[in-house]
Amino acid sequence: MYTPIPQGSHTIRVANNSKIDALGQGDVTLNVWDAGQKCGETLIHPDVLHVLDCGRNSLLSISQLRKSNLFVNFHRNGGA
Repeated sequence: MYTPIPQGSHTIRVANNSKIDALGQGDVTLNVWDAGQKCGETLIHPDVLHVLDCGRNSLLSISQLRKSNLFVNFHRNGGA
C-alpha cells in the first residue's frame, strides 16, 4: 500500500541539518532472521516514508521502530 505525499507537505531533517521532502508513505515488509539464520520472521512496519533524496541506500529509523514496539540489539562483533 502506497500513498503519495504532495511535495513540500512533509519534510525530513537529516544529519547535516538540511531538509528533504518525503514523496509518499506506505507499509513495508521486513524479513528478519536470528544470528544463526535459523528462524525467519516477517514484520510489517506501517506508515514508512518514501524519501527519494536518501538515494539507493535505505534508511531505517531505530527510533521509529521503537515507537512500534520493535527493538534491535547491536553487538560489538557487528551482528544484530
